[in-house]
Amino acid sequence: MKKIKGLLYKYGAVLFFFALWEAAARGGLVNPVFIPPFSRVVLEIVKMIENGEFFINLSVSLLRAATGFCLALGLGVPIGFVLGGWFPKIGEAFQGLLEVCSQINPFLLLHIILLFMDVGESSKIAIITWTCAWPVIFSTISGIRNTEPDLLKLGKSFGLKRWLMFWKVVLPSTVPFLFTGIRLSAGYSFIMLIAAEMMGADSGLGYYILNSQMNFRITQMYAAVLLIAGMALLIDSLLEKLERGRSGYLHDN
Repeated sequence: MKKIKGLLYKYGAVLFFFALWEAAARGGLVNPVFIPPFSRVVLEIVKMIENGEFFINLSVSLLRAATGFCLALGLGVPIGFVLGGWFPKIGEAFQGLLEVCSQINPFLLLHIILLFMDVGESSKIAIITWTCAWPVIFSTISGIRNTEPDLLKLGKSFGLKRWLMFWKVVLPSTVPFLFTGIRLSAGYSFIMLIAAEMMGADSGLGYYILNSQMNFRITQMYAAVLLIAGMALLIDSLLEKLERGRSGYLHDN
């Protein structure tokens, strides 16, 4: 009983929103042509899952998002460590450039990237990588700069060399901050992916939504949006559980 109450407390607002959506569309408070009832959208979701068309586009989008996300991790973590103060002279030299580049709007940058790249996979992956890299970079920098000074002093007192200090002290202290950046990056990857796929793509979730809108398949468009939101929540939940598992492992050890 307590578990049911907990779920209702946690998801009650979501259920209320869907109920309000259904009532507004059925009661004529909104135009059902443009905002169809929630129940009709759910039936469309079931139909899309059964015919498999949505999952074909989903697999294409997930591959693009995963590629850009992994590239962002591979670039962002080393850059964050270099600029975070572990190499202070390099960090000071590139601090200004880092601040300027991080303020560039990725939606505007997408048009610039399209000038130098085609509208194929490379441009989409490039903008996803750019967008996802910044949370990883800044969370890594924050983790290094928030390493407990007492731990560093303790490491020095034991005579730890610089690389061993990094491995034993700095890196474990940075991991919680890094996970925050990873979760933000995962969300950003979906946001930019949808935007990129609406410009010159012939497959993927963004294309699917845009094509549904242009062909006035409004119910299908809403169904795709809800499925994408569900996928994003699922990925965020998995990352949260992974972070908790890591925290529990470190606590036990």
